[in-house]
Order: sequence, then structure tokens, then C-alpha cells
Amino acid sequence: MRLSADIVLIGARILTWSEEVPEAEAVALGQGRILAVGLKAEAIGFAGPETRIIDLEGRRVLPGFTDSHSHLASVGSRLSSLDLGDASSLEELQGKLLEVVRTREPGEWILGRNWDESGWPVRRYPLRTDLDRVAPHNPVALMRVDGHMAVANSQTLERLPLEGLVGVERDRDGNPTGILKEEAAQAVLDATRPDIDQIADGIRRMIRKAHSLGITAIHDIVDRREVAAYLRIHRRADLMLRVNLMISSEELPNLLGGGFSSGLGGQHLRLGPIKAFLDGSLGARTAALLQDFEDEPGNPGRLMSSEEEMFKLIREAAGAGFQLALHAIGDRGIEVALRGLSRVDCEGKRHRIEHLELPSDENLRVAKRLGIVASMQPNFIGKWGRPGGLYEERLGVERMRRNNPLRLVLDEGIQLAFGSDHMPFSPLFGVHWAVNAPFENQRLSAEEALRCYTQTPAYASFEEGLKGTIEPGKLADLVVLEKDPLQYTERIEEIPVYMTIFDGRIVYEGA
Repeated sequence: MRLSADIVLIGARILTWSEEVPEAEAVALGQGRILAVGLKAEAIGFAGPETRIIDLEGRRVLPGFTDSHSHLASVGSRLSSLDLGDASSLEELQGKLLEVVRTREPGEWILGRNWDESGWPVRRYPLRTDLDRVAPHNPVALMRVDGHMAVANSQTLERLPLEGLVGVERDRDGNPTGILKEEAAQAVLDATRPDIDQIADGIRRMIRKAHSLGITAIHDIVDRREVAAYLRIHRRADLMLRVNLMISSEELPNLLGGGFSSGLGGQHLRLGPIKAFLDGSLGARTAALLQDFEDEPGNPGRLMSSEEEMFKLIREAAGAGFQLALHAIGDRGIEVALRGLSRVDCEGKRHRIEHLELPSDENLRVAKRLGIVASMQPNFIGKWGRPGGLYEERLGVERMRRNNPLRLVLDEGIQLAFGSDHMPFSPLFGVHWAVNAPFENQRLSAEEALRCYTQTPAYASFEEGLKGTIEPGKLADLVVLEKDPLQYTERIEEIPVYMTIFDGRIVYEGA
């Protein structure tokens, strides 16, 4: 007996990524699956008395977007903190902070996020003294947009257990400046960690945001509390997103010997790779480079652990059946990541390097040979990679031009998956900058960039049999765009999402 469709989309321009039917005009969806795709008559043949038939009037349809490098749970849990993403100067940051201070009692924590000095008239980090001027009686901690550093005022520095931690910046007299990087910044997060109820509430709010952006799946970097929050939502059948859990390497000892491995779970929630940091970020000047930072001679960044400690983690995780996702931004960090992965069996494992910002040609050849998935963020090009931007400041002109070589990665035959790292959380912003990147070794076609946000992420999580293309039998997760990014190439970031369909149900309709 033929199933009746719940929804039939007609009058569409569907990019299926299927070799058999690469373009289609209609698709039938039922019981959470794609029933048929092709001509209007074929899809309409699945319509029943209760089928909703929607004429899309020529709008572009794609598989739902997957953000392959997300922090949805952690960002969601801190939505109530002060968002400083639009602060255009240090003075504006101070003004926004002062507004919050006036609403708080002395001694009450004030948390902020997303400040980015790279676009300010004076490009310097805020300092303890800057915060003390407007918040002398409250502990204040403000995370930079990249999450690799924070600035704290005197009240916070007195409360945090920072003694002996790497990453506490000090002045010539040995006094803390307020700048906290990597481990020291993590101490801020540990001291202000939300509870599971707050995390779960934040996840639900962020899922609604994801739907408005056409996102139907994420690869989310999580700790044990965030896993618990996801499980709580999933058990209540309320998880309206497909989540591939990228587990922090700190949790690996708790997973070893327990029968856990990548791939456990179902269509909504599954255990993905072990995520480990090899280096930091360019914004915080902690990415591990082979040469010093251009704007800080004597500082080549650093590795987060010794090579032997990292190689031990790689061996243990891979030996237990885990896929690996190694954060490596700088050229030195990438070399260490590839050396470590070369020591384990990579055949068919689809181990990943997250960011892969400054690889050499030889790095790319080794990555191809090992079957590495490149998990990259083209939105970084738009935010920091244009001439005169942060990357030029940190790396100089020659290295800046080699940074984020998306074109070279694809030309080498490496599987390339895109994510946002929530800077910003927007697939179309990322696609725009992959297509409109300033340098030839970065630029992709619109079709290539869209595949990196749809088809390749499914490959990266071993789910290409379920999603990533629009074919009969696959999950009914789709995004409908108001305009066609293949034709509207110079304004892709401005294209509105018209509709998002998850599990065969419309979860978002634009105004």
C-alpha cells in the first residue's frame, strides 16, 4: 500500500545532490521521510485527502543545513549574559557594561560575551582597569568572541583560583592585567557554570534560532552537563534537531572501558567524535605557529599539551573506536595533529581536523592520504580575513593570504565540511564568504559551498545514508530559500530562509 504524503512541495527548484535526479521540481514527504522527488506528477501521486500541497513559486530547495562545528548548548546556556557583539569600541563596551551594573546589587556576578576588538578604532584588548572604572563592586568576566580568552575585573580576579594556571597575563610588575587565555579563561566558565535546567532551556531557544536559519542538524561540542541536558530533551521527544555530540576530550577517561564509541545513538541524538584542542586561536594569539605572530614578536603561540600527551590521547580514543576531531588552527598545530593521526589506523575512520586554517601544501597531501575530513569555517574569512583585518594583523600579508585555503582543500580531494563556530551562527553568511572570499585559493562556487553545508557534513558523521541529499528514503529535512544562491552569488548572506522542514514537519516559516 502506497504511503500518503503529509506534505508535497511543487513549483520548486530542488538541488538534490543526487546523481540520478540532480534537479527536480517537486518532492513528497511522509512519516518523516522523502517519498518521491522529481516531476510534479510523480510527487502529486503521493497526495491524499489530508496532504498539504505547497506551491513554492520557483523558490530554491536544498537539504537542511548542518552546522559541523557548533557550540549550541554552551551558547544557549549563556543567552542571558551581556551580548557585546555589536560594541564598536572599548568605550561602547564600557557603556553597555555600565547599563547592566546599574541594575545589579554589589557583589552580583556580571557575565558578558562576544566582544571583538578587531573592528575597534583602537585595536587593543580591554583590561582589568577598564572594567574596574565602571564596575568596581561586581565581579565581571567578559568572554571574547572566539571563546579562547576573557577579560576580568579585580573583583573576579580575587575570586578565581588562578594561581599556577597558564594564561594569566601580567604586567611588568607581575600584576594581572585582567586578560585570561585558554586554561585561565576556562576557569571563568567553570566558576559561572549554569545548571542543567538552564542549559536545556537554552538549547530549546537555540533550536528555534537554528530553524530560522535553515539548520536541521548540528555537530555540537559538549561536556557532560550539556550531554545530560540533551538527553533530558530527547527523552521528552522534544529534540527538534539532529545532534552529533562532539565530546570534550576531558570526558574520555569516563568513556573508556564502558563500551562507548562514535556512532552510538539514533537519528536525533548520537555520539560523535572526541574533540581535543591542540592549540588556541589567532585572535587570542594562542594558535601554535611555526613563526611568531606578526604583531607580537617572540610569541609563536603554543600547544595545549605536549606532543606525547596528545599522541597518547589519540591512541586511546582511536583504540576505543572513537572518531577524532582535533582543533588545530596554526601551521605548527596542524603538523602535530597530522603526526598524531599518522600513528593510528585512519582507514575509513574519517578523523577530522577542526579549523585547519594555515596548512601547508604538504599538510594537505598528508590529510588526503589519511582520509581526514577538513571541518572549516568560511565565516572567519568574512569577519577577519579581508585585507586590513585581524588575520593580516596577526599573520602578516603572506600568511594571511594562505589562511583558510578552501579552494586548495577541495582541489586536493579532501572532504570539506563547513560549520560556524557561532561567529556568527549562519550557514548563508559562511556560504557567502566561501564564494566571495578575497583570494583565489579560498574561493568556491556557490554549489560547492552549499554542498559543504549539506552533503559533506553527513559524510563527516557517517550519516550519508540518512541525510545530506534529497532522495527517496532519506530523512525529510529541507530548507527553502527565498532566492537562489546559485544566481544571487554576490548577496548570498542576505537571502532569507523561507521555510525549514524537519522530520517532514514545517518548523519555520518566514514572515
